[in-house]
Amino acid sequence: MGRAVHNPPPQYPGYRQEPPAQYYPPTPPVPAGKPKGGKTSGLLLMILGVFPVLLGCGVMVKAIINGQQVTTNNAFAAVAWHNLTSDQIFPDYLTDISIGDHLQGWSRQSIANETSCAEAFSRDFAAKLAGAGCKTALRATYVDMGGTMAATLGVAVVDSYQAADAVNQEFNWSAGTGPLVYPVAVPNTPAASWNKDLAMAGGAAAIGLSTTSPPYLAAISVGPVDNSRSWTSLPGQWSSDARSQKRIFQDVSNQVIAAYARSTMLTGDQK
Repeated sequence: MGRAVHNPPPQYPGYRQEPPAQYYPPTPPVPAGKPKGGKTSGLLLMILGVFPVLLGCGVMVKAIINGQQVTTNNAFAAVAWHNLTSDQIFPDYLTDISIGDHLQGWSRQSIANETSCAEAFSRDFAAKLAGAGCKTALRATYVDMGGTMAATLGVAVVDSYQAADAVNQEFNWSAGTGPLVYPVAVPNTPAASWNKDLAMAGGAAAIGLSTTSPPYLAAISVGPVDNSRSWTSLPGQWSSDARSQKRIFQDVSNQVIAAYARSTMLTGDQK
């Protein structure tokens, strides 16, 4: 056999032969349970970054919970009639979100000027309020969304919750005592013809609970807005219809006054 001959690679102008690549042994694996320093630092940074976020979420949740809690303020309740605005005392719409009852559909037409109890309420009711130390009377007129019924709500400011409750025992809406507030007509509204002759039902309700002791008594008169017919008396076979219609107005009156007494801001309950 002939001897192997090693021939050098051909040389070309501009050709440069690179040296062979240097070999590096692979890095041995890190034993389990002994993380490298970079991983430890990254974990620490992640914890420090997440902790303020979690803390902020906790503060936010606490604020939401506190915002849903209702607190009472006896000192505010006593002067709420003077410190609240008129549309806070008599809202644009009457609603009630208490359990088992939901009232809606009464729109405020006007708020009357502050007046005396003798000018705002029926004679017997005003006399009882005078004995309870009635200071002033506030009134507002509402109309149901169908435009068929009107209601004038009144608030009597008396000496104390106990005085208000004593009058309420006699004139409570559940006793069916009849209209207690002189209606306030509102021109250019469905309540333009609303007057005492149309008032067919009413009653009173102490506002709030004795825990807040608000010195107020709410009263109401409810009736139809149509003055073109006789509502209190119908002839012959229609007389029973008149009594039924009057009971309907009393039921409406009871629902509205009870809902207002529970939901008004005069109670001193604040969120």
